[in-house]
Amino acid sequence: MKTFLSSFLVLFTMFISISSNALDFTGTDGTVYKDASVLKVMPDGLVISYVDANGFEDIKHINIIQLPDAIKKEYNLSAQTATAFDTQRSEEISAIDAQKAKDTKAYYAEQKKEVENFTKITDYLRANEVEITFNSINQSDIGSIGYAYRSDDYDKEAPFGLICLLGKSVEPDQEWVGKVYPLNKNTTYQTPSFQPTNISNLQSQEAALQKTTTIPSVEKQKVPCYADYQTALNYFSNHPEAIGK
Repeated sequence: MKTFLSSFLVLFTMFISISSNALDFTGTDGTVYKDASVLKVMPDGLVISYVDANGFEDIKHINIIQLPDAIKKEYNLSAQTATAFDTQRSEEISAIDAQKAKDTKAYYAEQKKEVENFTKITDYLRANEVEITFNSINQSDIGSIGYAYRSDDYDKEAPFGLICLLGKSVEPDQEWVGKVYPLNKNTTYQTPSFQPTNISNLQSQEAALQKTTTIPSVEKQKVPCYADYQTALNYFSNHPEAIGK
């Protein structure tokens, strides 16, 4: 949309700073303007500088309806042009306000959605929290592979199972105790004939493991993925659909 001034640039070549001799006049509302100088001619009136009743110089926009007929005639002002100008300006202001309202509504809708998703994730994490004792057999920079045991029923003969623990890099043969959260996904772990230096929790890492391992794997198995709280929170924030799996 063109700005409310653009339509009047051709018609109002006087829409620039101008100078004129000082004049005295009385507005239609009875206000007396002394030593007035016209600074700008606008479609809906004049911008003038004048000396107010207290003797101070002031600048004011005077609407066309407050100008005497002689002044309107001198500066080629008409009610029709002023009305068109005001209508266009009002339409543009309304359009701006409508867009602001639309943007605000969209913003709060997005904020509400984010809060709902965050609540859904945290509710899921609380409901599925498990405290384990974890014995690592392999590690990488982003996680570990090892056997987990429920901390409230620690029994080497009844393991929680072989898991991939993301967010905790635990050195082999070391123990870690803490709360973990299921990510509802599995990773493929290859059990080699010697202890590898990597875990295959991602395809790229799996490919790297296969390249760096020269001795063929003896066994391949799916291992469930768990994570610490912050890692799980970040994962489900990026993959909210995984909660329902």
